[in-house]
Amino acid sequence: MKEGYNLLSGRPVHKQLVSKEGRPFEAWVKLDMKSKLANGNYETNFFTDKYGFSLEKTLKEYPIKELSNTKYTISLIESLHRGNLQSATFVQKDGTEEKLFISPNIKMSSLNVYDENKKLIPVQQLVETNLISKDSGERLLQSEKQRQEQKQDITDEHKQKHKQKIS
Repeated sequence: MKEGYNLLSGRPVHKQLVSKEGRPFEAWVKLDMKSKLANGNYETNFFTDKYGFSLEKTLKEYPIKELSNTKYTISLIESLHRGNLQSATFVQKDGTEEKLFISPNIKMSSLNVYDENKKLIPVQQLVETNLISKDSGERLLQSEKQRQEQKQDITDEHKQKHKQKIS
């Protein structure tokens, strides 16, 4: 039930599934809240290992204090797999600690980081406050820009096709 709530909250959930051919596989499942099917359900996106996202690898890119404790790391990963918005302590370069919330961002191969009010913190702000490295921030901003450009190309292509139909 909690996983369903997390999916409807826009967060991904890691599941063990079975293909049409009967083969088991693992995938991150995420609802596309901007795209509804004819039956009124949200479109479901599946991200298998082939997509290239590794939660364990991604977590290591962030200065999360609790990752120094193996037991907590395992608990954190399990919680994020269930789609939970998880509390984490970020340690800045000067040693300052800040309690924030995290969830996986599969498409960007990163984490979404939220403030104490659970409001998403933009990547640029994460870099400016030294919560992520400048290199990581630039990589994320570049990926974000490419995604926006692809989205714009698709929108422009759709508009062009629509104009042709009208003509």
